Amino acid sequence: MTLIRNESSVKPRITIYISRAPSQYSHRSYGVRWVHLLKDAEQQLDSLMAKSKAREILAALWKVDIEELLGNGRASLAIFHGDGSTQILRIPMDLQDRCVVADSFHIKPILYWVQRDPQFYLLGLDSRSVRLFSGSASGIKLVHEVTRQEILPDERISRGARMKRSVQDTKKKDLLAFFSSAEKEIRAFIGKNRHPVIVVGVKAHIPVYRSVNRDPDLLTEFITGNPAGWSPQELQTKSTEILGRLFESAKDRILHEYNDAEPRGLATTELTKIIHAAYQGQIRKLMVAHDLNLWGSFKNTPLRLHSQKTGVEDDVLDDLAELVLSRGGKVMTLPVSEMPHFEPAAAILK
Repeated sequence: MTLIRNESSVKPRITIYISRAPSQYSHRSYGVRWVHLLKDAEQQLDSLMAKSKAREILAALWKVDIEELLGNGRASLAIFHGDGSTQILRIPMDLQDRCVVADSFHIKPILYWVQRDPQFYLLGLDSRSVRLFSGSASGIKLVHEVTRQEILPDERISRGARMKRSVQDTKKKDLLAFFSSAEKEIRAFIGKNRHPVIVVGVKAHIPVYRSVNRDPDLLTEFITGNPAGWSPQELQTKSTEILGRLFESAKDRILHEYNDAEPRGLATTELTKIIHAAYQGQIRKLMVAHDLNLWGSFKNTPLRLHSQKTGVEDDVLDDLAELVLSRGGKVMTLPVSEMPHFEPAAAILK
């Protein structure tokens, strides 16, 4: 899914976030909150176009069964609607209910997840098969499976020798041989794709598989339990929770990198300087405050900021993040309380 701005399009984009956390809205059901958000979208559209056109644009969203999508409360939803299509992402973190109508999708609240997608592989282990799932914020699906044969060709152990070993020793060596063979096939299937790899399996299987795995993207954290005992959605949520903890480590690294670069003139929090560097493709990493909005514009004009949102203008921080991404830079969102010098934006320059 492409969420980066299409400069030639003037059609409004509708972005809706609805939180998984009912405790924030204990007096309102998912359905009531959804209606409130759609009414907010109507009001914003009515200020831009005829009411009939606004109703036409929102028609598909009124048909969304939000209670079903948020039923288990494990993930918040990010909904992107524009040009007659709707994309829905499940986000395994709390979000603030919000609706934004602008000339581009408002992606800042989940920017880290959108940038990474977060694409990952999940390996489901049991004694008879190794299943490879491909996952992202949109869902998870089975893409390859290696099934254990009765007698493995690579084992090279005669039936007579097999009978002389203890049953426990036989099972362990058979499992090791199967996982070794499966690992080679899985690696050939993945090829050069570089995404985090998460293992799910019972405690006895995970160390055996790790002993034969040579993938540098294999994460040290894993999911313990029989993979057949969880639905694909549950496996996706558990996996993205692990990726969320990886984000905390990445946050510490980028803040340390900024503090190291600033004294050398290779980092700044000055917004106009950041915008200029972004257009020049000179930003290596950008941090923006996800809990602060700067409504306005800087496209083809000097920076303009407003105290409130007007028309289809979006959050300047959101537009800035999109610009940096389009120029090959990396973006991370943080609360303003954790931003360098408590500024809304901070950039590490090339």
